Amino acid sequence: MEDDPAEQRTETVEWNTAFRLMTWERVFVVVGMSFECQTDRFLLRHLNGVQDDLPIGESLWVIVNPDRSALDCVSSRIQKALPGAMVTPVCNTFSRWHESGYPGLEAEGVLGG
Repeated sequence: MEDDPAEQRTETVEWNTAFRLMTWERVFVVVGMSFECQTDRFLLRHLNGVQDDLPIGESLWVIVNPDRSALDCVSSRIQKALPGAMVTPVCNTFSRWHESGYPGLEAEGVLGG
């Protein structure tokens, strides 16, 4: 649950599976997450703990948010948790980002052709 204290949280089979899959990925698009709640911070702390040994440590994170302040905050949180990752902030709505061809992903060669 989102409101249970992170230090009292027990890992579930589902969480372990999702976490393991996530740590092997290299590209993430974040839309509408603030990483302010304990659940999100719990995730970032755990990602930080494995970053040196797994691909997520050198991953690409494209953060899409039309609110510059929120965008900067989320970008900073991810960069702090994963200092070797590349964080690309996109100050736009998801719809406009989509309409403009996903800048940030295209520039890094994530999208083909």
